[in-house]
Amino acid sequence: MKAQKIQWTALFILFFTYCGYATEVTSLGTGKWNDPTTWSNNAIPTANDNVTIMDGHTITIDADSGVVNNLIIGPGTAGGLATAKDKQIKLAIFGNLTLNAGMFFKSQTSSSGAALVHLIYLQGNITCNGSAFDMRNGSSATMGAANFIFFGSTVSTVTMGAYTTTNKYNNK
Repeated sequence: MKAQKIQWTALFILFFTYCGYATEVTSLGTGKWNDPTTWSNNAIPTANDNVTIMDGHTITIDADSGVVNNLIIGPGTAGGLATAKDKQIKLAIFGNLTLNAGMFFKSQTSSSGAALVHLIYLQGNITCNGSAFDMRNGSSATMGAANFIFFGSTVSTVTMGAYTTTNKYNNK
């Protein structure tokens, strides 16, 4: 529990350190989240960045913890965002997550010899118009799963195609 509080504190410090005007950052090609050459600003995304993963690019979140303002996966017809196969990741999205048609967001099967549960913290909304929003792959020792934790004082909306729900009653 203490470790989780320290992680939250670190995420909020990062967020408020970079508060200001959001910078638009796009992927330059397939690559790793934590590699500066993957991004148009030649830097790892921060809480001050609106990140867009472009068509044909697959980005693997390889950072132990990452932050971003808004995350847009697409426009396009191929590519997307995948979790690491060999370690747990944590990603904090202080705005919205948008998955556009033809793109994907998936948790990959584990190659670490143990199941991996990734944590995605989201303050805003999820809009999924994409072809794959797959948060569980594999079984037993190869399972890779992603849990979404909604935080903040506003009501978040989850839209999956034609279906919409809110966390109105479970907001923390």
